Amino acid sequence: MYHPDQRGLFPIIQMKIEEGLSDEDKAEFLSLSRLEDKVAWIHKLPRVSSDHGDNIFREIVRLDYGTKSREKSIQNREAGNAQFYVGNYKQAQILYSVAVFTAPAKSEDFSLALANRSACFQKMKATKLALADISLALEAGYPNVSTEAMLTKPSMSMACSIG
Repeated sequence: MYHPDQRGLFPIIQMKIEEGLSDEDKAEFLSLSRLEDKVAWIHKLPRVSSDHGDNIFREIVRLDYGTKSREKSIQNREAGNAQFYVGNYKQAQILYSVAVFTAPAKSEDFSLALANRSACFQKMKATKLALADISLALEAGYPNVSTEAMLTKPSMSMACSIG
């Protein structure tokens, strides 16, 4: 059911929902043509109910205010990469932002998340934001082996030359 080019129904959530479906359930879901019917069908699933022990949203939506976690940062950066590679730049930017917020300060993970978010900003034609993130990534210790590649991308070369 999930396809990497899909742009609707929050692909990450859909993948989590599909994990617990039988082939019969998947066929029933795919037979629905209207979005409203699909949402209603999903809402009736026990795994979506807020009081169900296997609620799929617990891990997705669990808020870790103030908690720095290298693992959480890497997980969100990798999810952002998946969205970036299929062209969902706004979703990738959100996931990279979560990776920035959860990465330990001034760590390599922090700098990598900033650099990835800068690539989203480049794709979305937000050059000033992209340059700001690149600057922060370099200050945070972005790996030297990757710095040249990041700064020599055609869009960044042009942006750096015009300020």
